[in-house]
Amino acid sequence: MSAVVLAASLALVVTTGIVEAHSAPSWLSRLARAVGWLSVEQLPATPSDTVVVFGPKTMALGAATSGTFIEKFTVAAPQSGGYLLRVTNGPNGAPRMTGGTVSLNGAVVFTATDFVALPSGATRDVPVIAAAADTLIATLTGPANAAISLSLLTVPDPTFTVFGPRTFERDNGKPVFVTSNFTLPAGARPPSFLCIRNGELDGSRRNSSSRVILNGVEIIGPSDLNQQVAGFLKPVTFQATNVLQVEMNGSPGSRLTICGMATDSLKPQLTITAPTPSFIMRQTQIDAVGVVVEQTAVKITVNSQLASVTPGTAGQTSFIAHVPLTTEGPNTLAFSAVDAAGNRTDSTRTVIRDTQAPTVTLNALPDSATVRADSSLTVSGTILDATAVTANVNGQPLAIDSASHTFSRSITLASGMNFVTITATDAAGNATSVVRQITVDHTPPTLTVTGPAESLITKE
Repeated sequence: MSAVVLAASLALVVTTGIVEAHSAPSWLSRLARAVGWLSVEQLPATPSDTVVVFGPKTMALGAATSGTFIEKFTVAAPQSGGYLLRVTNGPNGAPRMTGGTVSLNGAVVFTATDFVALPSGATRDVPVIAAAADTLIATLTGPANAAISLSLLTVPDPTFTVFGPRTFERDNGKPVFVTSNFTLPAGARPPSFLCIRNGELDGSRRNSSSRVILNGVEIIGPSDLNQQVAGFLKPVTFQATNVLQVEMNGSPGSRLTICGMATDSLKPQLTITAPTPSFIMRQTQIDAVGVVVEQTAVKITVNSQLASVTPGTAGQTSFIAHVPLTTEGPNTLAFSAVDAAGNRTDSTRTVIRDTQAPTVTLNALPDSATVRADSSLTVSGTILDATAVTANVNGQPLAIDSASHTFSRSITLASGMNFVTITATDAAGNATSVVRQITVDHTPPTLTVTGPAESLITKE
């Protein structure tokens, strides 16, 4: 049975599943994944990612006091994420509906009791499953000109599996009674639910008479099940340790598949693998790389830029973001991981952008100078840069004073022409070389006197 067919036949228990618009969890998306109804897909992870896929559609009674409205629409590539049907009673100042029902693909998702509880102008969101082709039927009652507004939204999913899914089958003979024990994992909090799939995905092997008991309280009874019910959610309260008892009655071979879902309260575990703290580079863009461990869908941003994610195993999601470095010098990278329940983890890294080569100044060593030296010459000066610098003179290391940024080293020169090369390289790889041509002359000038002659006597 496909997800489309399932959506058309899934019966939902929604009388206690109506929540405020700003906090509604997309329970059905996780339910669908847990029991194999839909494929796993990476989902958006913050309320701001809610997207309208149908509507808003206003349905008004006009002069009548009742009416039936039918809307058919399509959803391109229905995803495994959750959907909410948003109901506004009495939009834009119109009178409110006082009764009726709303069905999506054959499942009643909003009842007369819900209309009574929804004040004029108020909005409620109901978790639903959408199909590729959808039919929305609203049978409404109210005063003249009463109206409602309906929209279908995609939403993030804050729940994760805490039990199952486990399939229970009715054998021949006496009713089957099975007990399962499970411990609530860390981070599980309300709202929490039991999800029930009745029979197989193709509609076969459905059960019409069974009981499900959680911690001594009957959660599902025979009145909740029949051959038309494909599945539903039941809000429950889990304990630290739980006992689930299933009594399978009805036709031999019929089945129930049960899972437990709870809302995530743990913050994502964010690990930054690159860049390292205080990383120095001369490029104007850096790859921010890391891993997030999270049991619901997660959105990762770096400097508000959405990172590309690759889901892995055991809840790990790898990410990468190509982040521009806009400032010479220190740049702050702000990492943020937000899960579908709104839990958030933040971290920062500082990256230093250095595109300027070091400045090298030599003391009293002009180019093309001729000096008299026995065997050595002292080379000195200063080297300035925004980051740490290494330097050498003719390949020999130069020690640079960290406070004054000065250096001094004696080098050996040969008689005649010499080249003195001082090279300074900063931490980003920018380099500056200064070359001086130095001629060493050890030979004194040759002086020849042509006159007067030696010991010359003259009367002048």
